[in-house]
Amino acid sequence: MIFCLYGAIQLLKWFIEMAGTTVYPPLSTPSQAHANDQFTPFYNTLLFIEVILIIFELFVVYKTIILYKRKNNN
Repeated sequence: MIFCLYGAIQLLKWFIEMAGTTVYPPLSTPSQAHANDQFTPFYNTLLFIEVILIIFELFVVYKTIILYKRKNNN
């Protein structure tokens, strides 16, 4: 699941970069960034969800190790 979120985050990051620049600008003007980045809130939300899932995964691993040690001691 975390790998899927990572792929989605990378895809949104690519969309953000593509939406913010002109691919083929006119030769007479320098490349300009556009103010229309509609994917930034989705990127931030997915990044937050991924961090929460990683923290949850670490918690589950910690609890599993404690249970395993407790079971082996008896």
